[in-house]
Amino acid sequence: MGDNRGTVVYTYDNATGRLKREDYPNGSYVEYTYYGADNPSQVGFVWKVEHKKADGTLLIGYEYTYDLLGRVVQSVERPSGDTTVYTYTPAGRLESEQRTGQVAYSRVYEYNLDGSRRSVYRNDALNGAHHDFYEYDLVSGRLRAVEDRVSGVPPYPRHEFVWNTEGTLARWDDPLVAYDRVFSYDEEGRLVRIERDYGDGSLQVAYEYGYNSDGVRVWKQDMLAQQEYRYICRIGCGSVPMRVYSRAMGATNWNTQEEYLDAPTVRWCGTGLGSFIDYPLLAGRWLSFLAFEGQEMLYHDAFQIRVAGSTLFGFDDEFGDYPEVYLGSVNLLLYSPFAEGFSDYRFAYLYSVDPSRTWIITLACAVACVGAGVSIGLAWDRCKQTPIDQGGCKGLQGFGWWQCMINCAVDKGCIGGAVSIVLCVGCLLCICSIAKVRPLCNKVIDQVKKIKKIWSSTGPQQDLFIKVVFSDPTGYLGLGKENFVCPLKKGIFEHPLAGGYHSSTG
Repeated sequence: MGDNRGTVVYTYDNATGRLKREDYPNGSYVEYTYYGADNPSQVGFVWKVEHKKADGTLLIGYEYTYDLLGRVVQSVERPSGDTTVYTYTPAGRLESEQRTGQVAYSRVYEYNLDGSRRSVYRNDALNGAHHDFYEYDLVSGRLRAVEDRVSGVPPYPRHEFVWNTEGTLARWDDPLVAYDRVFSYDEEGRLVRIERDYGDGSLQVAYEYGYNSDGVRVWKQDMLAQQEYRYICRIGCGSVPMRVYSRAMGATNWNTQEEYLDAPTVRWCGTGLGSFIDYPLLAGRWLSFLAFEGQEMLYHDAFQIRVAGSTLFGFDDEFGDYPEVYLGSVNLLLYSPFAEGFSDYRFAYLYSVDPSRTWIITLACAVACVGAGVSIGLAWDRCKQTPIDQGGCKGLQGFGWWQCMINCAVDKGCIGGAVSIVLCVGCLLCICSIAKVRPLCNKVIDQVKKIKKIWSSTGPQQDLFIKVVFSDPTGYLGLGKENFVCPLKKGIFEHPLAGGYHSSTG
């Protein structure tokens, strides 16, 4: 199954290579079933796709039927039983879809000679009947306008679109509102702003968006409602935010609006400790829980934000996410880890860009190991080809030959004999130990710097003691447990990732 690092596990059939199952971090999974020999015209086609909870309970599923050309002609949704029937034109394009059951609707499609869509007739209980006709730019071929002609009496409601040269939508003229929507993008083509043009020569900013270094949206500002939002963990969660925060524009305190638990549930929170409601939703994982003196206190994530209530915190100025060092690991540098979430597979190794220069030490260790191997290998060959009277082993046989070769290779491979080989091995162990311990020291320094940054402008001028506890249960590094107490300033802060307390002024 998947795990709390955000990993999705895929399982394939060894005989056919077909995908059989996908396991998600929250324990739910998707199973794929294929037609067999009893349906010779559909062998190998997907028959059922079922999304289930960890206990095997069906959440939603679909069963498919195909025609002789391999096109889906019917799908049945489970457990609702709603059925959708599809038909196609002689050219193979989708002509209609008709769904019956609890959520019934119908769609009928028409096409131009070049294959572009000419019109869609759509009808459902929620939106009623509409008949949309499409117009395209003669040069670029992009959609220029959509008219709803269901009334049969002009003028028809007409949506018009303007595109940028790179293919992104620049403007949308919506007849249902008194303004045009104007879209702006960054150099990577990501949407960063939506404005409203009322035709008076000025633009009103409606929404703004920000992204992290991976290009994932991490914040949104609703200028109309004067609210801003932060989205935490949209990568490992399958582009679903693990937690959403909101606050009024210009305010300092954040309220948790949405969080995703270990089970397929989402929890909406208010500003009080008890103001939350759970309801089913496929989602990610619960973060971390902190208790103080046996009493339930607050839920926190790696940004030191309370799930209920509010507090102060900081974000990276450029990307909107705050880099963190995962103190539970001694050899990897990760960013934005959650208390029980990330490990070496959650993000790529950063040796090549790690400011601790771990990669240099690792390279030196590798060079030393290769050098020792080459040296002893060459010595082994010399000993094998050199006669006994010249210090070699040529001419010997059996156990005596092996004993001679080992002694000769040690003596000639690491100058100085057996003592020298011990020094060679010791040198390698020393280099490798430094490669392990040095990142640990740098992480302590980096963590102190981050804490200073977060608390540089908040709280009273009080002494701050950071208690960072490192443990080495395997004894691999020989560190045991060490406590580092560093007086800084501004309040008492105990970091949850380091195994200490967690505080706040908010």
